[in-house]
Amino acid sequence: MTQQELAEKIDMKPQQLSDYAANRYTMSLRNARTIAHALGCHIDDLYEWIEIPPKQRKRRRQQKG
Repeated sequence: MTQQELAEKIDMKPQQLSDYAANRYTMSLRNARTIAHALGCHIDDLYEWIEIPPKQRKRRRQQKG
């Protein structure tokens, strides 16, 4: 399926799909779900997952109060 065909199938602008494919923008979970459903795949298949070792992960500290 081409990007144009997918865009028509899910009623999305082809440029938006192109931006996602080129990593210019990150798709929302809602759009990822729509695209995965249209392609017949799992949402995880739409991303390249890079594991970060625990010691290199940045954690947000919750403010008390």
